[in-house]
Amino acid sequence: MSGEKWEKRVKSGGYEMNTGEFHIALDEKGRLLIPSRIRNEVSGSALVVTRSIDKCLWIFSPDEWRSFSEKLMGASSPLSRLGRLLQRRIVAPAQEIELDRSGRLNIPKSLQEQAGLSR
Repeated sequence: MSGEKWEKRVKSGGYEMNTGEFHIALDEKGRLLIPSRIRNEVSGSALVVTRSIDKCLWIFSPDEWRSFSEKLMGASSPLSRLGRLLQRRIVAPAQEIELDRSGRLNIPKSLQEQAGLSR
């Protein structure tokens, strides 16, 4: 998620991914409006936001995040250079964030900066 587009969800390798395009932006308070089509597909009122390996953010449902992070960390030893890098860059900055009543996520400043998001 780069702050510029969302994509429709499709199954790929056991994960639901997004395809298609929505143009979105942060509001003046650093909130991101989650498109209603995406909100309707998410059960619950929270999403997990973390940085990706590129200069963008990944957004998961809490269940998808648990599955993804377990597989990610299980793919390499936590003592290996790759394992430490994955922990530091992707797992550690992950935050579960409640959607507000208008369907917005308040993206933490640190994640905004890491992804190069601006208002």
